[in-house]
Amino acid sequence: MSMHVWIGQFSHTAPSDYFEEVYSEDDDQPITKFAGEQGEIWLDHDWIELYRVDQPVSISSLIEGMQNSIKEQISARAQELDVSKANVLVTVLADEVNISSPQSVYRNEYTLHYLGLFETPPEEISIDKLTQAAKQGDSKSQYMLGQLFLFPPPDMKDLVDPEKSEYWLLKAAEQGETATYSRLYQLYSKYMTSGLDLKKAAYWVEKAAMEGNATDQYYAAECYAKGEGIPVDNVKAMQWYFLYACQNERQQSIDMINALKIKLTANELKQAERLALDWIEKYGDLKPLFMGMLRNPLVDIEAKIEGK
Repeated sequence: MSMHVWIGQFSHTAPSDYFEEVYSEDDDQPITKFAGEQGEIWLDHDWIELYRVDQPVSISSLIEGMQNSIKEQISARAQELDVSKANVLVTVLADEVNISSPQSVYRNEYTLHYLGLFETPPEEISIDKLTQAAKQGDSKSQYMLGQLFLFPPPDMKDLVDPEKSEYWLLKAAEQGETATYSRLYQLYSKYMTSGLDLKKAAYWVEKAAMEGNATDQYYAAECYAKGEGIPVDNVKAMQWYFLYACQNERQQSIDMINALKIKLTANELKQAERLALDWIEKYGDLKPLFMGMLRNPLVDIEAKIEGK
């Protein structure tokens, strides 16, 4: 298995929607700003992993959860580039996603150092070792095993087993591995061979949205707006659209809010605003992924946030 790796520093003034997907009728518009700066139009987010913390930390701390051989390679390359701290780690599975000319990006508000293409020795992916650790209750092994049964590397495609993935992801989720929430949403909404379960998908995507990820906040809003696996609730939909829009600088997020506004009474709109503000007051400072508060000057809720 091979992967492209970037590390970098994003300040609080960096584009909060840099990694967020925006769908457009224009086939020439990159799916994300990250894709555009890598010279690509389309990058499948299922094969991209983003880890982001609020403040820069040591490289060893940032890559702590990665496999040993990869950690050694990344640490050595970062040292060569004289990069000692970062708060963003991006990996792209090269076997599934083609990036013709991966590159470093240097801007005033953020930097991304492209470290290179790294190979993971096949013997490091040991189902037996992962299973043993997972059975002993190690939550990270449970998550990795669940993900492996859902998105195995190309040379291990016969491992695909959504039911086994569900079992281990749920085990990890029970222990508070928040990364499982988005995967469970994907599993129940797209990949379960025994039958999709939109009710469970809606449950898990809202838990993922609570963690501050803008993409999951968008999907939670869509579930409530369209009644996908959950009764239609335009107030809750607007709450999540507001929070998504706070992290997304593009006009698309404003268009979604305006389209839903006409379905709400004035009192319902105030209720949605209050729910969004309550989330920010309670969780915003605690969620490293929620980087977009006060980001979008077009969102009505911004004035209320500024005046709280």
